[in-house]
Amino acid sequence: MSYAVPQTNPAWQSTSLPPFLQDLLTFRGRMNRARYWNAILSMLCLSVVLGLIAGITHVALQKHVPGTVLAPISGAMFLALAVPFYFIAIKRLHDRNKSGHWLWLFYLAPGALNMLGQLAAAQGALPVGRTIMLAGISISIWGVVEIGFMRGTAGPNRFGPDPLQAQAT
Repeated sequence: MSYAVPQTNPAWQSTSLPPFLQDLLTFRGRMNRARYWNAILSMLCLSVVLGLIAGITHVALQKHVPGTVLAPISGAMFLALAVPFYFIAIKRLHDRNKSGHWLWLFYLAPGALNMLGQLAAAQGALPVGRTIMLAGISISIWGVVEIGFMRGTAGPNRFGPDPLQAQAT
């Protein structure tokens, strides 16, 4: 089956970006497992380095700058790092021929189920709470396997050409 791929991209999703920045700043297209893991590991290293710098800066400035000033800066830094993680996961789901909306299930449901499970356990329903939390853990494992380890769709799909075929040419 042949799919037509839309060619209109906003300016910030320009195809003139270097491939690594396209991986981090766009959600269109597909990403194979190797590129996914390279991008994830690069972003994790960057996150650790920036986290260390932020921690050291926070400790150094804590005496002179109130926390109410540092909190929005930390929040903006977190958001700036979170967006590429979402784009990377969306492109990986596209390679599996799945919509990026699956991230609602893989990213939000486990946290919500964990909170519900803890609430149930705090109310004295420990077996129910553990069961709910186990469901959240199961969804997390499913998401990791689906996004990180399952092979993408062979050939073109509705999100673009096969990235493995594009590399072979």
